[in-house]
Amino acid sequence: MMTGADLIHLAGHLAVNRSLGANDEARFRSAVSRAYYGAFHLVSSFLEKVRGQPVMRNQHGHRQAYEQLLGLGKTEMVAVARLLDNLRHDRNKADYDLNTTAFRDQLKAQQCVERADEIRMILDRYSP
Repeated sequence: MMTGADLIHLAGHLAVNRSLGANDEARFRSAVSRAYYGAFHLVSSFLEKVRGQPVMRNQHGHRQAYEQLLGLGKTEMVAVARLLDNLRHDRNKADYDLNTTAFRDQLKAQQCVERADEIRMILDRYSP
């Protein structure tokens, strides 16, 4: 079964592997998108275990996950909420704003993968 961690791993591969033969900017944008969705799925799974109810799997799910993380009242979960929100912002730009130059170099993609991995590590420490 695939997990959010698998998507984050793929995102890391996309961010650094030039042998894929794809346009670099397309790879970097895809890495950002996969990093966000990997983190989102990890957060969703974590919240379902902690709260006993699933996060919506639609356009409202991000907001729900963000609010539920904040509602846990733990400093680390507030940090996860902010990291996830920042990743979503970058994912939206990567997926919807083809005119932005933010994804022409590898740095932004690597930063997003690192943010997603930070979310993974925090959630691992607090997983029930």
